[in-house]
Amino acid sequence: MIIRAGTADERDICVAIWLDALRASDGHEQGLEVAARAHAKFEQTIVRFAVAGARLELLAKGVP
Repeated sequence: MIIRAGTADERDICVAIWLDALRASDGHEQGLEVAARAHAKFEQTIVRFAVAGARLELLAKGVP
C-alpha cells in the first residue's frame, strides 16, 4: 500500500467517509451543515489529508 497526498478532486469522497464514520458512531445521519463544515476544512491551507491504496481505503487528516 502506498500512502500519497490527497488531491483536490478527492475531497468529496473524504467528506463522505467522514459523514459515514459519524453516522456509524452517532447512529444517525448528519445534517447538511456538518457536511458544509467538513468541506470548509479543506479550504484551509493547514488541512492535510492522505489517501492510501488504489481505491480510497484509508483517510488520514490533520486539522489544527
